Formats: sequence, structure tokens, C-alpha cells
Amino acid sequence: MLKPNGIISIVSINRYSTPYHAAFLDGNLTEATASLDSRISKAKIFDANIVSYSAEEISDLLKNAGIVTEKDYGIRCICDY
Repeated sequence: MLKPNGIISIVSINRYSTPYHAAFLDGNLTEATASLDSRISKAKIFDANIVSYSAEEISDLLKNAGIVTEKDYGIRCICDY
């Protein structure tokens, strides 16, 4: 439970990293395009399906829970590629 005026830090896989990965690392533009509207992807290391969210989607989920988003930062979205 978060205390009043508390701060929470959430780290999440960006849902748009899947299309970037398919396009830049795999060279598969068909897969990249197909994955643009999907939040479900395959974690290759763990061989499991994962659900990814955009910063806006996480902010909306938090807002619905009564939590105000102060800032969000995109890290490693493009620079890894």
C-alpha cells in the first residue's frame, strides 16, 4: 500500500519495443507492422507470453486507481537498436 503523498516507481517493458525489435534486429517488417497494435509478445529468454503497456496506458491504469502520474521517462527504446 502506498502512503498518502508517497512515490512509486514503475519499470515496464515498452509495448512499442516489440515492433522495433522485429524491424531492426530481426529485419522483419511484416512482423513489426503486425505487432504495432498488440500488447502481447513473446519473451524469448523466458519462452513466455508477456503483456506490455505504453506509458499512457500505465498512466491511465494508475489514474483509475487514484494515483497521479507526475512524470514518465522512456529509456532504452531506440538506443539499444
